[in-house]
Amino acid sequence: MEQLNLAVIGFDSMQLLMPQAGIATIEMIDSMELTDAGTGAVGSLRAGGLEYPVYALDARLDLLTECSAAHKYCVAFNLDDQPAFAIACETVSSLKLQSADEVKPLQACMRNPQSPVDALLLRDDRLMLVSRIQAMLRFLKLEAAA
Repeated sequence: MEQLNLAVIGFDSMQLLMPQAGIATIEMIDSMELTDAGTGAVGSLRAGGLEYPVYALDARLDLLTECSAAHKYCVAFNLDDQPAFAIACETVSSLKLQSADEVKPLQACMRNPQSPVDALLLRDDRLMLVSRIQAMLRFLKLEAAA
């Protein structure tokens, strides 16, 4: 059985799980520079000589136009060693699963091509949403263009 490490990103009373291996850095929200409206991002984060667009989401995974006072962190993700995006959040923690089999891919009838959610995890009687970096990046680009 292969273990799986996930980042638990909390915002707007929900938790989104993302692969921990894709995290480039976690920074305080004050490290973010504000971005002009129209890009979909609320700001940009510079870390390790790279720049990440920062997105803020609500519990329905709709893009917010600004961060709330509750946002404390920016979790930046890389894809293929290149900066992909950062998510503004209230909390961030780690979840180590004993088996990757605990994460259940969405059934075909539940999939939505306009959603970054591609799997679910039942943990402590709570249903948690799971996304991959590629799926979230595709989603953010679609949302920002809308």
